Amino acid sequence: MNLTEITERVLAGGFITRDEALSLASYDDLDALCDAADRIRQIKAGDNVDACSIVNARSGLCGEDCRWCAQASRHHTGCKTYNAIDSQEVMKAARENERVGIRRFSLVTSGKRVSEHDLPAFLDMYRCLNAETSLYLCASMGLLSEGQMRELREAGVKRYHCNLETSAEFFPTLCSTHTSEEK
Repeated sequence: MNLTEITERVLAGGFITRDEALSLASYDDLDALCDAADRIRQIKAGDNVDACSIVNARSGLCGEDCRWCAQASRHHTGCKTYNAIDSQEVMKAARENERVGIRRFSLVTSGKRVSEHDLPAFLDMYRCLNAETSLYLCASMGLLSEGQMRELREAGVKRYHCNLETSAEFFPTLCSTHTSEEK
């Protein structure tokens, strides 16, 4: 692997391969790696911060047993739980975030996945957000099917994210109801 070639490829608008990304995790010259990353950051983003505001669109009620997560029903945190946030509350939050300069906006739900029954309400929220704001829309709604992902895309979602809490090898010690591979 040649760090200079990878850096130049990324700066030209290209991407690194999965194998290259994995090899960077054990790259032996940390100073050179940090310098390359900083050069890419400086050229691609400058000194700007691109913030994404997240809204807890479904709180608690999660049947998963993730040891780190306060949303899991096994933890008794006293937090308010609800199946879906009110769409007017979503729009209010989006408009306020847009007003203060936030460019990315994401609805985040608890649970392994949003069900086919619940997804239409979230799709409607995204359609409204897409029509009435200039925000770059993101989502984090668990382990969705390809079809559900397509529906989110059609509703205006541009980026989907899912937290990777730890390595695949260690994951089973933290969660038994789904696997790292499923994510």
